Amino acid sequence: MHRGGCHCGRVRFEARAPAAITALDCNCSVCAKSGYLHLVVPKADFTLLSGADALTTYQFNTRTARHLFCSVCGIKSFYLPRSHPDGVSVNARCLDAGTVERMKVEPFNGQEWEASVGALHAARPPSAYVIAHFLVPDIDAYRRDYGRKVLPQLAGVGGELLVASGNAMVLEGQWHPTWTAVIEFPSRESALRWYTSAEYAPLKQLRLEVLTTGGSVVLFEAYPPPEAAG
Repeated sequence: MHRGGCHCGRVRFEARAPAAITALDCNCSVCAKSGYLHLVVPKADFTLLSGADALTTYQFNTRTARHLFCSVCGIKSFYLPRSHPDGVSVNARCLDAGTVERMKVEPFNGQEWEASVGALHAARPPSAYVIAHFLVPDIDAYRRDYGRKVLPQLAGVGGELLVASGNAMVLEGQWHPTWTAVIEFPSRESALRWYTSAEYAPLKQLRLEVLTTGGSVVLFEAYPPPEAAG
C-alpha cells in the first residue's frame, strides 16, 4: 500500500500496488510539460483520503480524461485517464518515500495515442488465479493465525482475495474441503513471487503443519474468451 499527495498536503490519497512498480513516461503534450509518471491502479485500489474540495479539473482534446490539480499548489498527484476508464493514474513522483522498493520507468508514445494504448493493452499479461482447498479443523485459528497475516503479503504483489469461505453448495460430484480461497493476481509471475517468497514461507509451513489436515493449491492463468483471442 502506498500513500501520496500534492505539494501543500491538502490532497492525500492511498493506492494499493506492489512494492516494485512500473511507471509510464508519456510524451504527450500535457505529460511532457508536467513530467508526470503514470502508475495506473484499478479504481477499487485507490482511495482519496482528503482534499476533494481542493481539486480543480482540466480537460482538453476529447475531454474524456479528467486532469485533477490541487487548486492551492497546482500539483497533479492523480487523475482519471482516458486510457483506463476503470482505473486511476497516480503520479509516481507524488508517492511518499518508504513503500516503493523498485521503480521501472517505461516510455509511452502519447503522441501516437491510439496505437500506443492498443499495444499497451495487448501486451498486458493475463491475470492469474490461485485456488486453494483445505480441510481446516479450527476455522477461527486459521483466520487468526494465517488469514489476517497473509493479506498484506498478497497486497504487496498486487494480489486480491476474491473468495474465502467454508460455505459451499455442491452442485455436482463430491466435495470434501471445509475451506476454499480464490486469489487473483496481476500475472502468473506475481503469484509465484508471493508463493515462493521468504516472507510467505513461515506462514505456508504453519498452514501445512498445524492449521490444515489436507488440501491442494493450484495456479492457472485466465484464458481469453474466443472473441478476444487472436
